[in-house]
Amino acid sequence: MTASASLRRFSDEIYCLEQLHSLSAYYLDGALACQCSPLGSVSEALCAEYGGQCSCRAGVSGRACDRCQLDYFRLTALGCSRENTHSLLFTHISYFVASHGTL
Repeated sequence: MTASASLRRFSDEIYCLEQLHSLSAYYLDGALACQCSPLGSVSEALCAEYGGQCSCRAGVSGRACDRCQLDYFRLTALGCSRENTHSLLFTHISYFVASHGTL
């Protein structure tokens, strides 16, 4: 692809994004608020101009950063953790019962 064709393609993509943004804003009677989760997002007030994706903390996903990624657990203000505390607790209790015969 030549430099001018590449530039034209880039211009077309920008134009399409602008038109999509305008059409969506018209249809929705204005732009949607960010709606970022106070726990899962880095900032409740900042999101992507196109699509409204919030900036998520570690292990967090979703447009609003409101749920844990696959294999991550327990959404907190620090993000989501890889350790499932319920599974760890069950493992410790099972080990204790196996070792001692009872709780």
